[in-house]
Amino acid sequence: MKKNKLNILDALEINYVDSCCREEFKLDTSGERRPGKGKGSGEKRLFIKGLKDPSLYDDFFQFDKVKYFFFKKSDLLNYMKEIKDEYFNPSQEYQNNISTYYADNLNYVNGLKNEYVRLKFNRTHDNQNRYYLVLEGNKSHKNINRIAYSYILNICLPRVTKINFVKLMNEDNGDLFIYLKPTYFAKLDKVDEISLTDVAPKKSSDKEKTRKDQTKYRFELLQKMPACVVTGVADDRLLVACHIKPYSICDETEEFDVNNGVIMTPTFHYMFDIGFISFKDNGELMVSDFLSNLNKSRLNIKNGQVCPINLKSSKYLDYHRKNIFSRVLIDENELID
Repeated sequence: MKKNKLNILDALEINYVDSCCREEFKLDTSGERRPGKGKGSGEKRLFIKGLKDPSLYDDFFQFDKVKYFFFKKSDLLNYMKEIKDEYFNPSQEYQNNISTYYADNLNYVNGLKNEYVRLKFNRTHDNQNRYYLVLEGNKSHKNINRIAYSYILNICLPRVTKINFVKLMNEDNGDLFIYLKPTYFAKLDKVDEISLTDVAPKKSSDKEKTRKDQTKYRFELLQKMPACVVTGVADDRLLVACHIKPYSICDETEEFDVNNGVIMTPTFHYMFDIGFISFKDNGELMVSDFLSNLNKSRLNIKNGQVCPINLKSSKYLDYHRKNIFSRVLIDENELID
């Protein structure tokens, strides 16, 4: 009897680079080009990384054992929702006016008949040590893998998109599957600018009041939890007062409610804000399915480790788990034959 149970084995994330996107979404990189460096042509393949030894990625993708890759229609629709502002108010210099493609792309994704879309890749490792995922089969427009991949190619914008891969295994027979999910990396211009103590006032006239409220909020939160709840670091020069429910969407009673806060070091603050970690009401750490085993090891974190979380934070943690925390949500019966 089949168990119909998929276990998550590992995860991988790559940047969706300019050379991989469709021709219409190319960036104006004229100022970046070195002598002899071309513009890139846009290809039906995904650049993974440049490396001499391909075995690391071969061990992850295991092409000889993976039944297929798959993505979800709902993920693509969510991507289109999140990236809409980039289409209409771009943060990068595109060669074309990409806003003209948004409506058609949204309709294109909405036209998908099934929630789960399957496709297959092989890989190439060229003489310049570049590792690519290449669609299986011929270059005909009727190739089902090319048709499936066109939904990724047609909508994804370079440099502001991450492609996430999660490897899953059927407990019953060892079959492997790889879940592919594009995400909008919305904080492109703020990657190296994590604010340690300030939140932006909602009205310019409130700047001084917000600064004072934030200082008081941080002080009171440090009285409740004088160390990072994940690492135990207790030097307050290295600690951040992190809102659980984001300040930008809080009402007045929630903005500086000490129960809507947790003390962390900057790295874990950032991971919490982008959904790589969360907490159960009892303080058990939840680590995103999209974080690789290697990075979990480097960060010395694992699911279930107990953290000293305020028991009165449950309503805010519930919001974070449902709206911010990133996890793999799939219908196993759709994948297991």
